[in-house]
Amino acid sequence: MIFPEGVFEPVIRPRLEAEGIPALLTRCLKGDRSVVGMEKVQADYVVLDQKRAPWILSQLKSDVAMISKNEFDEMIKKAEQIYDVVHEEDGFLILKRKATSPETKKP
Repeated sequence: MIFPEGVFEPVIRPRLEAEGIPALLTRCLKGDRSVVGMEKVQADYVVLDQKRAPWILSQLKSDVAMISKNEFDEMIKKAEQIYDVVHEEDGFLILKRKATSPETKKP
């Protein structure tokens, strides 16, 4: 996932079964998509480089948008309410979802 997907709300992603990605890709290339399930997931960790331009990428829509620095900073402040700061150095930030956060409940 790419920030902010999965940070504030769960997102739907293909479920990767125990067989792993290579076997899943092989089945899909053969046309067998019946066993690919979907699941709701949330990010347990968030890694941000605050020195880079605040680009927001959407994997679902395949588009790229630039937001203002203020909007990006507000999103980070919001994320820090439900994540603990694990590491912060020179604009590099690693967050871990708080165990007590209401959003921690797995969907």
